[in-house]
Amino acid sequence: ARAMPGWPKREDILPGWALWENPEPQPLARVTEEADGVPWRDLDALAGLGECRIERETLNEITLSARSEGRALLRVAVAWFPGWRAYVNGSRTPVVRTGGTFLGAILPGGASRVEFVYSPITFKIGLLISAAALAGLAAGGLVPHRA
Repeated sequence: ARAMPGWPKREDILPGWALWENPEPQPLARVTEEADGVPWRDLDALAGLGECRIERETLNEITLSARSEGRALLRVAVAWFPGWRAYVNGSRTPVVRTGGTFLGAILPGGASRVEFVYSPITFKIGLLISAAALAGLAAGGLVPHRA
């Protein structure tokens, strides 16, 4: 493995593995200008357009409070996948794929409450198929069998 310049090597976390710690990680969420295509490492130059705070974070839901001077983009360093939904002030809004990888949502000016919810349709389809299979197995056990 290649060492990262200026990053301390951490040997206490996973013995036998090469692991370096980023001394200046980016925040999980940030309000930036609406234009996309800004590399994640350059976002410090865009700071000051607004602020945000994570209120709640679970495996499939992120709730934030945000404030922006005008229309802005909220970028969240969570991997974008189909199945993410965004709600700004209670209204469903399109999820913006930022930097090709992360979640985002357009904010109106002023204070906003933003919720990202991960609920992929593939999970729901799998749940229905599993329930149907389980019902079929249960029904098969109730039918008398002749020897």
